[in-house]
Amino acid sequence: MNIQYEYNQKLDVILVICEGMFRGSRENSLFLKGNMALSERFNCFRFLIDARNLKLDQTLVDAPYLANNFYELGFDIMYRTAFLYAHDENLYKFLELILEDRGYQARFFDNESDARTWL
Repeated sequence: MNIQYEYNQKLDVILVICEGMFRGSRENSLFLKGNMALSERFNCFRFLIDARNLKLDQTLVDAPYLANNFYELGFDIMYRTAFLYAHDENLYKFLELILEDRGYQARFFDNESDARTWL
């Protein structure tokens, strides 16, 4: 999985672009640690994660395990995160429900305009 990070000072948002194949918890750990490092560096707690070109090797059964990584790595509920997706809607919406149930401010969108508005 390739990850590019960019801080947009004008919008006070960290843009994260993910491409390639996402294979599980190890990559999720690296992804979350990178986000938290940038958050600390720029004192920014809002993320727009563009996963439209990311292919998942996960199913609905894996969603709770992915959500557990947020907690285990210290990805706190203070972060507000909008995810953009182009496919795997059922997985993303299920993950959204799990994260919301655990108190996270995370939403999944198929429209960038809606995601930016929510942030």
